[in-house]
Amino acid sequence: MTDPSQEILFLQGPSPEWVSYCIANKIPTAPVIFPDEGRLPYRTIQKRINDVWETSSRHAVEVEGLNVLVQTTDYSIPRDRDPDNPIRIRAYTPNNTDHCGIPLPVYVHFHGGGFLSGNLDTEDATCARPVALLAACKCPMVVISVQYRVTSEAPYPAAFRDAWDVYEFLEKEVDVLFGGDPRKIILGGTDSGAALVLWVAVFANSVVGISKPWKLTITGLMLCSPWLPHMDKEGNGELSRAQNVNAPLLPQALHEMFRDLLAIDAVHCPTFVLNSDTNFTGLPKTSVHVPGQSLLRDQGMKLINLLAQAGVEYRARLYPGLPHDFRRIDGLWSSREWDLCITREILWFLGAPGM
Repeated sequence: MTDPSQEILFLQGPSPEWVSYCIANKIPTAPVIFPDEGRLPYRTIQKRINDVWETSSRHAVEVEGLNVLVQTTDYSIPRDRDPDNPIRIRAYTPNNTDHCGIPLPVYVHFHGGGFLSGNLDTEDATCARPVALLAACKCPMVVISVQYRVTSEAPYPAAFRDAWDVYEFLEKEVDVLFGGDPRKIILGGTDSGAALVLWVAVFANSVVGISKPWKLTITGLMLCSPWLPHMDKEGNGELSRAQNVNAPLLPQALHEMFRDLLAIDAVHCPTFVLNSDTNFTGLPKTSVHVPGQSLLRDQGMKLINLLAQAGVEYRARLYPGLPHDFRRIDGLWSSREWDLCITREILWFLGAPGM
């Protein structure tokens, strides 16, 4: 029988790959201590994160030839409570004509960033890659990236309302505007984006067929390094919190800043709560991706158990010894494996032949 403590150490790491990457790039492998005093203003942190992500995304698009393989088109869609302030979205389609006239599966992507960082430009490579990979597998697909409001723009639960506005818009326009197949909708997101994905799916389950028939069918959920704010409140005693106070990419100080800015306790909105008491029964196929060296690791494992208890068909993908949101680092071999895994999961959602 496997020793549970050894399993935890294996998941926590750091992995040999991460240590080698840090050594090669002169990155300290010892934890970096973030003092409580002297933190940068959140807008400065937001800008720095966005600048790094945008630069990395632009580089990847060029180096991988994604700008040749994939076409992008920007749209603005009405926001239900503020029609003069539309939601920006970006569509990614295969840059060939083989699929013309055929309704395509649609993957709706919600970016991560702790509800503070991230935008359409930070996600170009993330969204274009699966379009290119799936086109090569003869399974063309449309990806739609959503620029929901972050906490510097509007308080909680604005991001959740935006996510639902996008879902309702796609209910009306996914086939006409995007050539999408309304019976093959996949929702995916990272970190805070994963929370929006899961909430939209749960809420859709509660309203579909009650007031009107819906044509959209969610066939899969992609939850990458999920952060569920209300479940987060339940996890103060989790081992991964203690192990990763000063972890790379998402130390506790940064996570607490994100959480304080979201301020879920300031607004009483039971509709938007996802926690251990949420009914996950009836959700579609779900893939959960959990890095081992992340303070949110145990939260992800808890979610996997809740999905299993609810009878959801799921797959759990664990990345031992790698930090939260490591996929932003193109120099890691595991980042390539992540891309292939995402592609295989999409094929699984669609019931298509695997890679």
